[in-house]
Amino acid sequence: MSVKEMRKQAKAYIKKKHPLTKSILAYQNRFFTGHSQGMTAIEFCQKLAKQEQDTVKNKSILTEAESIVNGARAVDYGPKESFSKMATVHNALWGTNLVGKDFVKMLHTVKLVRESFKHKRDNLVDATGYLELLNRLEE
Repeated sequence: MSVKEMRKQAKAYIKKKHPLTKSILAYQNRFFTGHSQGMTAIEFCQKLAKQEQDTVKNKSILTEAESIVNGARAVDYGPKESFSKMATVHNALWGTNLVGKDFVKMLHTVKLVRESFKHKRDNLVDATGYLELLNRLEE
């Protein structure tokens, strides 16, 4: 199968199956560009990861948290109401009486404790995102 045919099939599949079509198509186009330049898939992915790391380093954690809360993770993990479902399952398993807001606070605390052991930007971004989600649940 030619690269052109693979692109066509991938685009058709992605448009049908994935809600983040534009992002996926952008990655897919970048992959085929790298592939046509003689890169292996692993080399391309490593290059792409490095580019994205450099981009993230230049972003504010507030900006990054906002894009995550309003973008990819909202699609991947569902709406803010999913925290109520998490609390319901937790309550059933452990006999507690948590509500969605309590669960968000607990996840925020996890990120703060992790940060106390070792600094990772992801801890701060996620902790900020959890505070935004908590605010939305409080409103």
